[in-house]
Amino acid sequence: MHPPLAEADLTAWGRRPSRRALSATTTAVLVATWTAYITLSIVLSADSDVLTAEEAADPAYWATGLLAGVAVGALLLVWVCPRVGTWAGAVVTAVAAVGTPLPAAATALGGAAVLALLALSQSRARVRQREASATWGGSVGPVVPDGLPEARAYAARWRGGRTAAAVACLVAAVVCGAWFARDLTAAHAFRDGALEAAGTVVEEDGLDAVVEVDGLRYDVPLELASVEVGDVVGVRYDGSGRAELVDDVADPSLLLLPAGAGALTGTALLAHEAARRRRVRRLLLHGGPATTAYATWHEHGALILPSVHAAPIAVARDLLLLSEPPEEAWHDDDHLDRDVNELSDDELVARARAEEGTGDQSGDEPSWEGSPPTWHGTRLLVVGLRADGWPVAVRGPDDRWYVTDTEVSAPPRARRHAPLPESSLGTDDGDDLAADALPPQDARPGRWASLARSTGVVGPWAALPVVLAFALWAAPEASWFAALAGSVGVGGALQAWSSAAHPALSTTAVALVVRGPLRDTCVPWSRVTSVSVRQGALVVRLAPSMLDAEEALVISECPLGGYLRGVVDPLVARDTLLAARAVSTSTGTESRRRPSRDAVVAVLGGLALVAGVVLGA
Repeated sequence: MHPPLAEADLTAWGRRPSRRALSATTTAVLVATWTAYITLSIVLSADSDVLTAEEAADPAYWATGLLAGVAVGALLLVWVCPRVGTWAGAVVTAVAAVGTPLPAAATALGGAAVLALLALSQSRARVRQREASATWGGSVGPVVPDGLPEARAYAARWRGGRTAAAVACLVAAVVCGAWFARDLTAAHAFRDGALEAAGTVVEEDGLDAVVEVDGLRYDVPLELASVEVGDVVGVRYDGSGRAELVDDVADPSLLLLPAGAGALTGTALLAHEAARRRRVRRLLLHGGPATTAYATWHEHGALILPSVHAAPIAVARDLLLLSEPPEEAWHDDDHLDRDVNELSDDELVARARAEEGTGDQSGDEPSWEGSPPTWHGTRLLVVGLRADGWPVAVRGPDDRWYVTDTEVSAPPRARRHAPLPESSLGTDDGDDLAADALPPQDARPGRWASLARSTGVVGPWAALPVVLAFALWAAPEASWFAALAGSVGVGGALQAWSSAAHPALSTTAVALVVRGPLRDTCVPWSRVTSVSVRQGALVVRLAPSMLDAEEALVISECPLGGYLRGVVDPLVARDTLLAARAVSTSTGTESRRRPSRDAVVAVLGGLALVAGVVLGA
């Protein structure tokens, strides 16, 4: 018998910084430090708008651009590999302080110290986790997960997305580095054979200027300098027509920015993927200490609980079934051809939660009985639970083994201190009342979500004139690309804001209104055959019509706006829907669709931004 997790050993698993909070804090510190560092460097510079050929050829100047690129790479890595990104940001920020004026150096060193403390806090938390988990399993030897060889090989594969992203970053770094070397060589060759003379500015548009030298006109780029028509400036030119200002030369070091970012990001992603493969192989070949735990399925994955009444300590994401070949590791073919009306309510809920958890991919339907989407306070055997960032294998109640395709991480913050309610534990199959009483797996919304929900009915519409006014104000400086990209962003933000306040369902005298992101569907009550609650999910069965073959509606978790207006309890929502159906006299059989309010306000917001830019240009 494998021992359960002891409460005394779980302290280290509760005292660790949130991955999202660490990423957000590190991003804020990096951006603030580098903004202050660059600002101070420019302010303290004697000639901030002058760049001579000697300065552009100085390797120290190139290093500054390369360090800035590495800092950008660290900023990206913070959201993918927080610990690596934080350490990289601390190191590059400290190195940037070398050879700079004292105020800028002090700013960089202060930011680097804060980043180092953040990285140390996460590293120390992982050390405490490994120390605590080293004692798990007792005197029982390591347990090796069972599975097919091809499934084991697939679990330890190079994942295509991460590997392709890493290779793309490295290729981009090499291309930008080669481009920089080519431009630098061409600039040196140009300056070696160029002439210098005084010229008069005859035209300028902010990006380029036309300078007249001895009756000849040359186009010169304006990198840093600001000139006006009639100014006399020093010009370097050659017989091919290439020219530049003597005090504002071409700067190829900007290419080092993507080169540094790509090199760091690609290397870190590749190293992270290699470490994941190595840990998965070790787990599948040699196993690890096993312990008994419990799991509840959540949209983020399987929440691992030390006991049925304890708060979750970790979440295992993207579980891969080891008893099936790789092409079938995410599903069971026995269930692919079953119609919706052949599935029970429990199976419908399991299907819906599986689709929400794995991305609703075509043919991606797991085996329902005993599979992860049906886990709710379910007893499991957990192998390899060492620390955040490590893979874990679990044996479910169906005696099948699963391994994480990603790694273990901290559970959502809203669930860390929320123990599983006693009413949510497994019940007898025949006890319908207890099964219906399973509460939804929702958490209290955060501060911003609550604000969006309380203001989402009126706020997005009130924001439309604000968007128009902002667009009119920014129109002289805005490009068409910025207007189009901004319209997409504004539309998406208004749509999300509006949807936060609207419930998933609403009722009228003749129809059940199912709200969607783009269209609302008005389903006549004559098509609603049953309404039930299973495992905290609201299940509405529909009779097919001549034009609509949809046979069921499953809301597995309570939306931010509730099931109905002001209703967050699925049992209350069920009773409300049944009461509305009972008094309805609708005889219609076909559903009607109409644009949703969320889509309308999103379109109007995008149009307001574009219209403001057009009118104010």
